[in-house]
Amino acid sequence: MNVLSNYSLIGNMLVYILLGVILGNLIVDSPYVAFFGTTGLVVMLLLMKSPLRALAILIIIMPFGGAALLQNSILPLPGAKPLQILALLVVIIAILNTSQSVIMSKYSLIFSIVILIIFSIAFIRSLFNLDILSVYRGVELSASRYFLTAFVKPLIYFLPFIIIIKFVVKNEDVEFLADVMVLSLVAISVYLLYLYFFKIGDKGNLRVVEEYYGTVLGMHRNALGNFFILGFPIVLARYFLKRNIISILCICVTIAAVAILYSRTAYF
Repeated sequence: MNVLSNYSLIGNMLVYILLGVILGNLIVDSPYVAFFGTTGLVVMLLLMKSPLRALAILIIIMPFGGAALLQNSILPLPGAKPLQILALLVVIIAILNTSQSVIMSKYSLIFSIVILIIFSIAFIRSLFNLDILSVYRGVELSASRYFLTAFVKPLIYFLPFIIIIKFVVKNEDVEFLADVMVLSLVAISVYLLYLYFFKIGDKGNLRVVEEYYGTVLGMHRNALGNFFILGFPIVLARYFLKRNIISILCICVTIAAVAILYSRTAYF
């Protein structure tokens, strides 16, 4: 037994040494890859048994999906950006925990299939206009690149619906995800307020503000407004459930962020 224990200890030490060498080489070659690679591995190990907590991280990051930091590929492969890698990790964790999931209702399944069919048809039709889309976007779009940006990435935003339907089974799960969505909206609100008050010079110039949001967050102000349109009712609901100072502060912060978006749709 002592011999087996010694071999096991030596084996573990060799694994740790190997991981250390790999991480050291990654830090030297690309600190960016080392950071996100290590973070992804830690997240997967910590959340291996909890699909909803893995989904929570994805939800919090989603509003920042177009930010410059998240546009660099972790690996020299198509579709290897941090948000896409994180979505893949969430899918893997969900698959590994299918025993915890419930069967989708008939209406949820039909809704999902219809959405996917309509979206797929729209994408296939747009493929025939890649040259026009390339001119419009100002970049040369290959079929594979367009597939990742126009098909895979939007489906990432549909992923929470599937995970929630499959894994939310208790009231505690609903409250947990509601808190996560509020946290995500407050996070992007605080960041927008920081940009507006400390980074943008000509605050009264709509074009300047719009271009700055687009440059930093990679989204048009109306696209950012969609997060508030979808999330603000949940912020209000949390207030009526909790009725505490934190809920009031969340409402104030999100309203302030909407005010400096200059999005009439979000205002309405």
